[in-house]
Amino acid sequence: MSHLTSSPAPADREIAAGNYRGPLHGIPWGAKDVIAKRGYRTTWGSEAYREQTLDLDATVVARLEEAGAVLLAKLATGEIARGDRWFDKQTRNPWKTDEGSGGSSAGPASATAAGLVGFSIGTDTTGSILGPSKTCGISGLRPTFGRVSRHGVMPVCWSLDKVGPICRSVEDCAIVFEAIRGPDNLDLAVVDMPFNWDGNRSLENLRVGCLQDAFGDDTDANDTATLESLRNLGVELRPLRLPEHAGMDALQMLLVDEAAAFDELIQSGRVDLLIQDREEPEDMLMRVARLLPAVEYVQIHRLRMLMMQGMEKALRNIDVYVAPHGGSSNTSATSLTGHPAISVPNGFDDDGKPTGILFVGKLYGEAELMTVAQGLPGRQCLPSLATAFKLSIGENFAEQYTSSSCFGHRDVHSREPACARDQRRSADSERAGRRRHRKSLVSQRCCDQQWSYRRYGRRSAA
Repeated sequence: MSHLTSSPAPADREIAAGNYRGPLHGIPWGAKDVIAKRGYRTTWGSEAYREQTLDLDATVVARLEEAGAVLLAKLATGEIARGDRWFDKQTRNPWKTDEGSGGSSAGPASATAAGLVGFSIGTDTTGSILGPSKTCGISGLRPTFGRVSRHGVMPVCWSLDKVGPICRSVEDCAIVFEAIRGPDNLDLAVVDMPFNWDGNRSLENLRVGCLQDAFGDDTDANDTATLESLRNLGVELRPLRLPEHAGMDALQMLLVDEAAAFDELIQSGRVDLLIQDREEPEDMLMRVARLLPAVEYVQIHRLRMLMMQGMEKALRNIDVYVAPHGGSSNTSATSLTGHPAISVPNGFDDDGKPTGILFVGKLYGEAELMTVAQGLPGRQCLPSLATAFKLSIGENFAEQYTSSSCFGHRDVHSREPACARDQRRSADSERAGRRRHRKSLVSQRCCDQQWSYRRYGRRSAA
């Protein structure tokens, strides 16, 4: 965990003066150390880039600053986004500190679960948000490919990389996602699609599927209980099967793109600085990737397109489906097709470690996806930001920032939803009265951090 010098004091002064930007204003957050922040090192978790400083702010950093969030730290990542190995250390799971937190968004997941930050931003190529979120017992959203700009973020595979929030709850994920999504004219893969989130929407009329072949006699007890909970909520689980070619290995395509992204590293010979004690060292994989014939690479993409078409057909009559983390090629397949997914906690195993379940949605269907995930009775490590937000300024006023009428529609000159801005201006006097009696959200987060230190110690983040 690399601390930054950003201070919450300006946010507190703005809030005290009545200049309230929304639910993220004053909230400390952490960025996976593949995300650039001007004036600070962006090491990509590798000795080859230990002193690297990029003279730019990633789009997600700039947008969260606009929302008033306070960047507290750069957080550990596996070397060039592989695993949970942070230089010569391992990022720890706060629930079991003698084990790692998974990779490669290891630091964001660990720090968020331990209460060291209010939320964090991770990246996902083939499961690097979903996996650590499950391991650390929190909610992690992998958005649809092309939803969030990757400008200023280390590339691994240009057609697979995604940026998304890791939070304490599904509702927190929705709040952060609303702040960071949308085009910036810098990442041309990003499209402008609405996000009509309604935190009070019922599950009625949502068509929910179940990845049939992934649930069997050896299914984890908590996953089975999740299915039963959904049925108890009145959900009729429709059987679903992944399309043909869903089992294709994404590794070959990933390695070729990665070798292209790090070509300068290979050509310069600095690739030898990468960790060499793995069974398949990274430098060897990058060099081998250069030997893949162009014909084979094109064929991989043809198969991928067939799989995309198959997923579109499979989801024609389903809005969201539930799947376990293991037991199938689901995570890899949906990474290749670009579909959104969220991991949410669903209990603990016999060793006291968190377990999690996946929900996968249609392309650009994050709102429906999170509606189903939020409806699941579950557990979270600490109170969510959304809960603290409502307690601090009042339930009714908070609804102005989280209602479906505000999400998905922005003033062209502001990242704040237009209706929220108008309602904010008309409610200045009411807010001022409430704020005199509220505790700063920043102070609340500091209390959470002290609690996490007492419970877990500083080992929870590398």
